[in-house]
Amino acid sequence: MRPLAILICPLVALSACGGVDDPAVREELRSDSAVNGLALIEVRGNQAVVIPFDSKERYVELPRPEWTSYAFGRAGRMIAWYRTPSPTEVKAALNSPTILESLKGEFVVETTDGAPVTKQRLLARFAPFALNEDAARLASIGNIPPEEPRSGIYWRSFDFSTGGFVDDDGHEGDWSPDGQALVYEKSGEIRVYEAGSRSSRRLTAGHFPTWRPDGKAIAFEAPDGRASLITPAGTPVNWPFGRQLTAGALRWSPDGRFVSFPAPEQIPLLVTYHRLLVCRVSDRACVGARIFGPGAFNLNAFHWIVNYRGFCKGCAAGQPFN
Repeated sequence: MRPLAILICPLVALSACGGVDDPAVREELRSDSAVNGLALIEVRGNQAVVIPFDSKERYVELPRPEWTSYAFGRAGRMIAWYRTPSPTEVKAALNSPTILESLKGEFVVETTDGAPVTKQRLLARFAPFALNEDAARLASIGNIPPEEPRSGIYWRSFDFSTGGFVDDDGHEGDWSPDGQALVYEKSGEIRVYEAGSRSSRRLTAGHFPTWRPDGKAIAFEAPDGRASLITPAGTPVNWPFGRQLTAGALRWSPDGRFVSFPAPEQIPLLVTYHRLLVCRVSDRACVGARIFGPGAFNLNAFHWIVNYRGFCKGCAAGQPFN
């Protein structure tokens, strides 16, 4: 536990600190973690932290440098990453007889245990941010010239045989379960892109949209900071988390039974901190997975994976991120 957590825990009743922590939810998560390898993961630079529910946090140094961007599959089974050549590699390439090949980045889609799905070398500047394993589709921000002359959001099949332009800007997206629509944020608005019609439409104002695994609703952070739910047609949905404040995306577990999100908390006369909650959707019962102090780097970075043991073949106990 971080030093700040040691200071905060005695002052407040936190689920992450052993306070309000629903034992039935904890056991349900533990069982799923033991059977399916369910866990939360954050990748930052060339490090990853894995939070399983049947054992302690695990840390791993990834064999990729910090200028690598990642997208996690909505079903938790795959990870896509793109490694941009480092400044040192770019400098060396300027004197190379095969300069264009040397400047290409490495694009990979692999399973959580590292089995390759696809691999390509690309002369591009792009960052994957949404992945649908079942539809074999990826969304990214950037471009791959000369086929994509302008920068923006694009979608592609894993083999790049199909795809198209989505929008000139945006981020924090998620595929629908059938892979036919992409929800994303642009300029404080939630938008939906339909791959069939190649058109995008405004859904509502908000941030951090994620598609519910049954495809019938989209969760997002409303302008007032509340955890909100809306249908793809634009009808607001009442749900148990409707009054919950969130400081980032509501990430759905692959089967839709749980959501994780960073919740802001205020200690009277002290500071605002956040705790990463994991809550059962059916009754809003929660457990805490981690506590963040002021100035946390990225509260929105945790995603769900399955088969964490396959991913963690090189994981070990270690120092958490600063």
